[in-house]
Amino acid sequence: MDDSRQFVILAVQLLALAAVVTVAAWPLACGGRRRRLDLLATAVSVTLLIGWVTWEPDSRPSVLEAAELTEGVSSQRRKVFKDHLLPRQATGSEYVSSQTCRSCHPGQFSTWHRTFHRTMTQAAGPDSVIPAHSGQFDGKRLESRGRHYELSRRGDEFWARMVDPDWDRDRRARGIADDSVTPPVVDRRIVMTTGSHHQQTYWVASRWGYELLQFPWEFHIAEKMWFPTEDAELREESDERYSGHWNSSCIHCHSVAPNPGFLEPGSTRIRSNTADVEFVIPGMGRASTDTLRPATAALYSEVAELGISCEACHGPAAAHVAHHRNPARRLISRLRDAPDPTIVNPRRLDHVRSSQICGRCHALKMPHQKEKLLRERDPFRPGDDLEDHYRVVGFDDPVHQEMSRQGSHLYWNDGSCRLGGREFLGQIASKCYTQGKMQCLSCHAMHDSDPNDQLTVEMRGDRACLQCHTGFTGSRLTQHTHHAGSSTGSRCYNCHMPHTSYALFTAIRIHRIKSPEVLPVRHAAQPNACNLCHLDKSLEWTNKRMARWYGRKPTQLDEEERELAAGVLWMLRGDAAQRAIAAWHTGWEPARQATGGSDWAVPLLARLLEDTYSAVRFIAWQNLKALPGYEELEYNFVGPKPRRSAAMESVIGDWRSGRTDIPSALPVTADGRLDFERLSDLWKRRDQRPVEIPE
Repeated sequence: MDDSRQFVILAVQLLALAAVVTVAAWPLACGGRRRRLDLLATAVSVTLLIGWVTWEPDSRPSVLEAAELTEGVSSQRRKVFKDHLLPRQATGSEYVSSQTCRSCHPGQFSTWHRTFHRTMTQAAGPDSVIPAHSGQFDGKRLESRGRHYELSRRGDEFWARMVDPDWDRDRRARGIADDSVTPPVVDRRIVMTTGSHHQQTYWVASRWGYELLQFPWEFHIAEKMWFPTEDAELREESDERYSGHWNSSCIHCHSVAPNPGFLEPGSTRIRSNTADVEFVIPGMGRASTDTLRPATAALYSEVAELGISCEACHGPAAAHVAHHRNPARRLISRLRDAPDPTIVNPRRLDHVRSSQICGRCHALKMPHQKEKLLRERDPFRPGDDLEDHYRVVGFDDPVHQEMSRQGSHLYWNDGSCRLGGREFLGQIASKCYTQGKMQCLSCHAMHDSDPNDQLTVEMRGDRACLQCHTGFTGSRLTQHTHHAGSSTGSRCYNCHMPHTSYALFTAIRIHRIKSPEVLPVRHAAQPNACNLCHLDKSLEWTNKRMARWYGRKPTQLDEEERELAAGVLWMLRGDAAQRAIAAWHTGWEPARQATGGSDWAVPLLARLLEDTYSAVRFIAWQNLKALPGYEELEYNFVGPKPRRSAAMESVIGDWRSGRTDIPSALPVTADGRLDFERLSDLWKRRDQRPVEIPE
């Protein structure tokens, strides 16, 4: 509970107790006079005392009830729960929901409520479907890979006309080519959303049970634009179609106490957390007489709450609520500074167990008993040892090696995880964690923070590092960094935690803390932090400074790496991940300052408008639009290839017109013109080995 409300309640309770004691003692003080009045006063005092001892906050034990009582929830959104289109929300003997926590902890509830953790998963409605806020939903027509989609709104409901997703999934499972039959088209209601910060994904209900299948388009919130799911991740563009299945994957991290609820073959009943439940397929009608039976097992998914709420971090709270229903216990709890055995406070755990609470979702892991996890509620509880339930998959793990062979490339060659959202994997590979006591809460907080990145107040500078590395201040800092103390080149995290992870069309700070290392431009070689600021300088330029300043042995480089700017090589000769990371940095303010702006990068970004990776094209377009003269650049990163080529030619033509000087970062001909032939040669030799970073 927040301190101010805690103090007020404590004061009120003490005053009430004093009043009750006074009234109860009155008959003794009066010496037995006025007997009837004395008896009445005694009866009242006893009643008040019993009421005070037994008073408890409003618990609201059911998430279903909470949804009906929460302010601003429309009747249509409540109907979503009752129609069973969403996973069943079951609390029962362990979980109580965030609404119950709100009764005693309104301050913490309020700060959590404004986070993007809360809105990670929501029932679809006017307040949660973000395209509806800007008129980007009703009547919208979409087309991708030969299929057409139409969006509509019916009151508070959102609908999509699309190829029947059940038919499509079963067709793929049976190996039937989609061009051999006419696909049935259906209207499906969007019942749930995922995400609310950068992008938003949508889910429709399956005909065969409580499954949620992905509507194959996503919405980019900042750009207010739709794009196909196939183009959302860093992978080479193809005509392949695919979509997600919420119950077998997303449920595990995007909800509290997930239970996918896969049924045994032939089952019609399952035991839920609260009772036996008869499994009934909701009546949704058949789209076509050709619709196939599902190729996968039926399921009956349950969660304690959608989104990431209180009990995801503090553990199930039913015992905590029951214990503190007694005001005397509450009073004792507030007066003493001791751990509460009925609930988990991550700040009271050691740095390993505390970080593992975040690591349950922010890691790549495999359950020890996969089949059990698909049929039962997740066994992990905050405070547990994560490794008792899961195997964390590192760079050298055979599971990762197999994933790499199958197409997922989640690590740089040095073992640093480059998949955004899996920061725990970088943390546990850092000496600050293995040899120190660094934890997630050293820098982040769910409550006392900006929702954008959950950094604790005052942790945007060097303070997070100076908690341990106390000596790096003043002149010692500048002697170490060789940059002005107030510059971005002296910020610890810019050198030791550069933006070399990727997710959601964005470069993200990697969470493996290590010193910069100059590496040749080879497949999956992590770009070094120095050149991500100084994109216009060569790797050899950095090589010499690392040797002079820190005594590093120079890295062996080829002629191009010694001569040309690192930014040029990464964007034209590098692999897809290097191209994406370098292109993003052309718009990063510290890099813009170090290079004197991003105008020099225009020909490189223009070339990336023709990249074979949709995500790389999007990043290049974003950074071009941020430059003067290109704000209104007409370009569709998933549009027809001829139009993308035309946009590239237009940008390069505009950049060249009237220009008399060529930035030193770019190669020039003998007569001082931009050497397009050399740039084209680099592009032809780019690393085209597959890179796939799923999200």
